[in-house]
Amino acid sequence: MKTVEVQYMPGDTCWVRGQYRECIIESVILEKDGITYTWYNLDVGVDITEVWDDGDFTQEDIGKTVFGTLEELEKAFPEDFDFGDADD
Repeated sequence: MKTVEVQYMPGDTCWVRGQYRECIIESVILEKDGITYTWYNLDVGVDITEVWDDGDFTQEDIGKTVFGTLEELEKAFPEDFDFGDADD
């Protein structure tokens, strides 16, 4: 029997590069060649909450384009958060 360690479980949250909303893990798919996580994020408005975006990533993406906190993502890719001088 093989032991598999997963980083996230359904309901956990993470930050995916290119997404400016917290992503919620929807499912964890165990396959012979690896682990795939599916995620979605929400647009929360006054009158409605709806899925904004969704996608997936693999175990190999964790720490490269997927992070546990926004701060980790900002540290890894500061250029993604350089929106210029607000006074311009």
